[in-house]
Amino acid sequence: MPVRSCNVVSRRGEEGDICFYVRSLRYEDIPQLMEIRRELGVHDVQSCIQTWITVDPQGIKIIETDTGTCRIVLSFK
Repeated sequence: MPVRSCNVVSRRGEEGDICFYVRSLRYEDIPQLMEIRRELGVHDVQSCIQTWITVDPQGIKIIETDTGTCRIVLSFK
């Protein structure tokens, strides 16, 4: 999966090197984001996030592992 407009971050840890990407949320990430939000007890609708991406495409940052898994939502502007 090509990653555009992101920062590659590498860290050395006790369990070895890890690599992840910091990038803006894309429309195809919304289902996974909604699952993360449900696990945190935040219950809203996908259209809220879709509107946010439309209004501010750089407004939601996520961390994606080198395998393409979204791990955490970093920020909402």
